[in-house]
Amino acid sequence: PSRASALANASADLSEAGGEQPLDDAPAIDVVGVEQALVWTAQHSAKVWIVAVSPDGALVAAGDYANAVVVYDAADGHVVWEKRTWSGKGAPFTWGLRFSGDSGSLAIGHWDSYAYVYDTASWRERAAIKRGDRVYSVALDKTGAHLAVGGRDKIAIVYALEDGRHGRGGA
Repeated sequence: PSRASALANASADLSEAGGEQPLDDAPAIDVVGVEQALVWTAQHSAKVWIVAVSPDGALVAAGDYANAVVVYDAADGHVVWEKRTWSGKGAPFTWGLRFSGDSGSLAIGHWDSYAYVYDTASWRERAAIKRGDRVYSVALDKTGAHLAVGGRDKIAIVYALEDGRHGRGGA
């Protein structure tokens, strides 16, 4: 499907989930050939660099240049969870966000040279993996058992997360 078609489908899915009515003062979005229906907006204090939608469509994560990752309820935009403190030092940039295929984990790639993984049911930190330099990209497999990381250190690597958690419901 085309990019415009994918955006239209995502907007329709969120609207059917009970999203809020469009706001009169919301920024205009120009997508040719697509009916536009604003579901919700969330203001950050700095540039939003990356966003991710959970595969089950329930969550939207946004990483910004103010050292925040905020997770929203996809239906109405209320804040479900946020992270503002980090293990390493460096600029406050989140470069990578990715949910596992079962939506049970969220991976975060951060400028502080760490890759983080959180359980989306409890928001417990599952892993904080220190790399040699900035983490630019992260990916999780379907169950969140494996984390792939890429970054400024020119290395792509896959980690097995051995915390015993596989999928939303456990073992």
